[in-house]
Amino acid sequence: MNREMFWGCSPVFPSSAVVEKGVFVMLGELIDEEVDGVLQRQRVGRIGVSEDGQVLIEPIVYGYDGTSLYGHSRPGRKTECLRNHHQICFEVEEIESPNSWRVVLLTGIFHELHDPKERERALRLIMGQAGGGPFSEATRAREGEDLVIYRIEITARSGRYERFVPEEFPQRGQRRAEFRHVPVDAERPWDWR
Repeated sequence: MNREMFWGCSPVFPSSAVVEKGVFVMLGELIDEEVDGVLQRQRVGRIGVSEDGQVLIEPIVYGYDGTSLYGHSRPGRKTECLRNHHQICFEVEEIESPNSWRVVLLTGIFHELHDPKERERALRLIMGQAGGGPFSEATRAREGEDLVIYRIEITARSGRYERFVPEEFPQRGQRRAEFRHVPVDAERPWDWR
């Protein structure tokens, strides 16, 4: 079975699929292309760092270039924690409904950017992916200001998903041409017209 009809990547039907109340419950791991897709489509994730036995988790807008994440922040508790403890975790998700979601988890190393060209490239990536607008810190940033711009070197990554599909979903071995992509209505994820 092929879940390409959902996200365009994975060639395998997860062995974790079970039947529950007339639908398949598909739980599984995202493949690399799906992890990249989630990281490229989303704009906001959560960065986590530990300091003095406490875990700090903060939302950030970010840019992703295929190997690293880029973020920015004004000086404060988050930037002090990042500067003192370079090991971070990062989480981002796509939620269509409580029963249809994808989550990506990363671990990495914080690197503060000081070189003007690296800072400019990072800001372009962030603005290109996350947008901004006239009130964004990144939009208003000027060389010499105290905006902290950083790169997260990704050291490990993984992703998980859950998806409900109807019992009529094609059986194992059916060819891809025998079924078609049907968009899911977020208000009615069970309705697969």
